[in-house]
Order: sequence, then C-alpha cells, then structure tokens
Amino acid sequence: MDTDMTIRRKLLLLLLGTTLTPLIVISAFRQIAIRLTGQWLTNGTQETLVSNTGLQLQQLLESCTEVFAREAQLMDALVRRQAREAEFRLSRTPGDRPARLRDRRSCLRCAP
Repeated sequence: MDTDMTIRRKLLLLLLGTTLTPLIVISAFRQIAIRLTGQWLTNGTQETLVSNTGLQLQQLLESCTEVFAREAQLMDALVRRQAREAEFRLSRTPGDRPARLRDRRSCLRCAP
C-alpha cells in the first residue's frame, strides 16, 4: 500500500506541477507587462503634461509681456501729459486766469 500512495502522490505532484507552472509563468509575464505598460503610459502622460504646461506658461508670459508693454505706453503718455501741463502752467504769466475759470464765470453771467 505504501507504494500506491507514493505513486499517487508522485502523480498528484506531477499533475500539479504541469498545471500550475504555466499559470505561474503567465501570471508573472502579465505582471511584468502591466508594469511596463503603466510606466510607458506614465512617461507619455508626463511628457504631454510637461509640454502642455510649457506652452501655457509661454502664452502666459507673452500675455504678461503685452500687458506690461501697454502699461509702459500708458505711463509714458501720462508722463508726457504731465510734462505738457507743467510746461503750460510754467509758461503762463501770473495775471492769466486758467481757461476753466473764465469759462465758468462766463457761463455764470449767461445764466438767468
């Protein structure tokens, strides 16, 4: 009887080995393939995100540059206007009244 049990056990181990070995190998290959695919997708996504972020930052920089250029033009125009106003006020004689006051007083005289 001992030989029957050992033959049964040997056959059981042989059958288990022949069925489980391919399953273990296939599982290992699947795990490796899943990891490699995940890394490939991660790298591709990362490259896309970095590229998109770079483009967005470049557009933001260009827009800020345009805004700063407009503000510089505005400041230049304001400084020029102040300079003209200062030149005008400095060029007046002390007895001259500002045009605004003359207009207001003439309107007050015309009012009923």
